[in-house]
Amino acid sequence: MIYIATHKPCVNYLYENGYHLLHSGAEKSSYKINEGFKDNSGDNISAMNPLFCELTGLYWMWKNGEECDYTGLVHYRRFLGRRRYALNIKKNILDEKQIINLLNKYDAILPNYVRRSNINGYFEDYSKIREQRSYVLIRNAIIKVCPNYISAFEAVFTSPKMFFGNIIITKKGILDKYAQWLFNLETQIVKDIENNNDIVQPRELGYLSEWMLNIYFKYHEEYNLIHKPIFFTEKKNNIIYILKILFERIGILS
Repeated sequence: MIYIATHKPCVNYLYENGYHLLHSGAEKSSYKINEGFKDNSGDNISAMNPLFCELTGLYWMWKNGEECDYTGLVHYRRFLGRRRYALNIKKNILDEKQIINLLNKYDAILPNYVRRSNINGYFEDYSKIREQRSYVLIRNAIIKVCPNYISAFEAVFTSPKMFFGNIIITKKGILDKYAQWLFNLETQIVKDIENNNDIVQPRELGYLSEWMLNIYFKYHEEYNLIHKPIFFTEKKNNIIYILKILFERIGILS
């Protein structure tokens, strides 16, 4: 079962072929979403959505999701697709049959690696990386919670590429193990911030987890992974977008 994290109503053709809506942040949401599931039932952290973003949905999946062979989390406007650019949204999004076929061969489907830039985890001066808030917070938490991950942590932070979006489709057992590891670290990060008489910034815990998803799978080299493009469903039907489709088809864009 694959969940589409959303904070507002979205078009119904997106939640077909094995996808189900999951209203993240439902506890304090001003939107009414009748379809799918809500992350404020059972054991949940829905009220903390302003800090955790879509991770309130991931937490709900871990604690309350149905038992199944595979599961995953995508977003209402970001899916894993056959290609990065396409005009036919439904055809490009990985459907249930394609996902099952892939998970018969691989342990997890993750987004493609992309080069970091000034809008996603970019460090202008790598000599000052150890002063960056994200580096310090995650490193300190890993040393306290799971110090064996420190080499994977350093490798991710010094690499020019990573994958983004907190998007993952995998076997249920793998997701549960990852979620337990992740939220143990997030809990430690919150403690460290509060012990320093600081506050958690809006969306910060969701942002930090993008690093941590990379770190987890960097460490667990035993998993057989496949990467697919993140496909934005809010496409732009203009000449620039058409050119991107053409360039991707002939291999100029990846």
